[in-house]
Amino acid sequence: MIKTATSDNPYHLNGSSSSHLFFGRQAAFAWILEQTNDDLATDFPLVLHGPPKIGKTAVLKQIESGALHPPFIGIYLNLAEIALDSLSALYWEIANAGLKALSRLNIELDTLNHTDFIADPAKAWQQQFLLPSEKLLKDKRPFPTNDPRRLLFLFDNTQLLIEQITAGILPENTLANLHAHLTNETFARTIFAITEQPDQPATELPLLQNCIFYRLPPLNKEETVALVRQPVPFTLVQDVAQYIYHVTDGHPYKTHQLCHALYEHQQQYNLGQITVADVATVHKLSTQNGAKSLPTYDLQGHSGVKQAFRLAHRLDFWRSRSFYLLVVALFLLGASILLVTTVGNSPLSQRIAGFLGATTATPTAVPPTPT
Repeated sequence: MIKTATSDNPYHLNGSSSSHLFFGRQAAFAWILEQTNDDLATDFPLVLHGPPKIGKTAVLKQIESGALHPPFIGIYLNLAEIALDSLSALYWEIANAGLKALSRLNIELDTLNHTDFIADPAKAWQQQFLLPSEKLLKDKRPFPTNDPRRLLFLFDNTQLLIEQITAGILPENTLANLHAHLTNETFARTIFAITEQPDQPATELPLLQNCIFYRLPPLNKEETVALVRQPVPFTLVQDVAQYIYHVTDGHPYKTHQLCHALYEHQQQYNLGQITVADVATVHKLSTQNGAKSLPTYDLQGHSGVKQAFRLAHRLDFWRSRSFYLLVVALFLLGASILLVTTVGNSPLSQRIAGFLGATTATPTAVPPTPT
């Protein structure tokens, strides 16, 4: 496997957030808009949950980047990067994240008073951020007839906050109060993203009994094919992209990993087209590093793709034996040369040399010198 990544590789490696690729997830966005409709009550927090690296952060970051604007201004907070040992520190970080989000839209609030947040976090939050920002957003509508823009607080890695509550470091009602303090029926909503473990689904956590859940699924076939084909400058046909979908099961992180390796493979060998044989080769290298083997999959595409898939296995067969064949050939050549050298000018050596295409010296009679 290539150890150094090409600088213009569009796919991320090892969970890096440097890639800006994003495809699909329209169902998740539609669910958020539906659940934040003004006609619905705000009593129940929204929870976006799923296994590790399924794309929850990517969805939240897209909202922060404007995927739901208008009407929503996304305010992203990664709870893995925030001090969770006190309510004052938590509310202070949320307020500062809100200031930065509004500042990017040229909406400026007064400077926050840290002392007030230490004394009474909820009160300081209401007076110094929530109420002033609501007024400013209503006053700064692009057109008087437009609905005012709203805030959507996006909490990532909420499982860390739950761990602090469970450990008794934060009060038991922290999550419920946080939702209540940040939520306004017509102005502000919250979404909590949770990474769940197989033995503990988010829907069964006691602290989340009064929540509305959306489990983020893997990418579907069309979304995966778009992620595989659209970012690259070289040819990768539809059937090969569909094969990659079956290899990764549409898991975005696994798809990024495989496509990152394929991109490096293409750059190294200057390939004009990626084939199923290339996918099999690259995936086999990753399998040697601990990844699972290729799934059994009956390609339903064109006959050329099926032939390429069979070719991949044939190439693996011959590549696994090519080194040994080369060693045997070199051994035979060396033995032949040694035999010729040992026998010398005998008739046998001349026959062997003739067989190998070599030239041996033939003795010539020399006439006696006249006296």
